[in-house]
Amino acid sequence: MYCRLPLVYLKRRWKHQRFVNTNFEVKIVPTENVTSAQERKLILSFAREIGLDFGELDTLRDRGTGKLYIVDAAKTPFGPPGRLSFLQKRKAVKRISAAFRSEFLAVHL
Repeated sequence: MYCRLPLVYLKRRWKHQRFVNTNFEVKIVPTENVTSAQERKLILSFAREIGLDFGELDTLRDRGTGKLYIVDAAKTPFGPPGRLSFLQKRKAVKRISAAFRSEFLAVHL
């Protein structure tokens, strides 16, 4: 367990709206495109430590230092952000569902 980070919702907000859930742009990107191998290892370690088998993490990257911070963890994911198109939302749900099925419903020998 604790081995999948199926996708990232890359969200962009105006600075004056950073504490409001209003994004001017949302993209679905592969986790590998926005995190290093070491960051992915640490993210999975964090999930293991808090007992998060399945969920959603909110992260922020400091532009100055490049450091990635986990700022929230939820065991009940909200789902695809509203700014995505229907087809993008469908793609996200399929990817998350496939990861869930592989991790929790597949027979591991």
